[in-house]
Amino acid sequence: MKPDLVLELLNGASAILDFIFLALLGLYLIKETRRRGIPLRGWIFNLPPSMHFAVAVSICDAGILVRTTTIWLWRAIEGANEFSIPMLGSLTIGGFLIVLGSLCKIRSITRPDYGDAPWLIALYAVIIFVLISLILR
Repeated sequence: MKPDLVLELLNGASAILDFIFLALLGLYLIKETRRRGIPLRGWIFNLPPSMHFAVAVSICDAGILVRTTTIWLWRAIEGANEFSIPMLGSLTIGGFLIVLGSLCKIRSITRPDYGDAPWLIALYAVIIFVLISLILR
């Protein structure tokens, strides 16, 4: 089997599974919101840790869904030619969501015991990486 076909199949399968997972995670969040009687302002200021983590995972996985779907479309429909402007925009949005969701995951699991330092250190590490990468180009 050709490597490019394997890439296409893996990205398509990943997109399908991620879509299903996000739908189920959305149902979980709706059910927990109702079960716990959380008002809309509670979503902004006072979610339980398990729901914080579920939201963080959903942000990250939404980015993965956008990225894998875009790559699948690029391979299957575009024939792996150059990325179009909309596809580059989609990849950028997906990448941003993955970074944001990853920071949220770190924050949600470390904040109760360690405060804001771990996720802020992770954020600064990413900023330093981006700046060094841009400088060295």
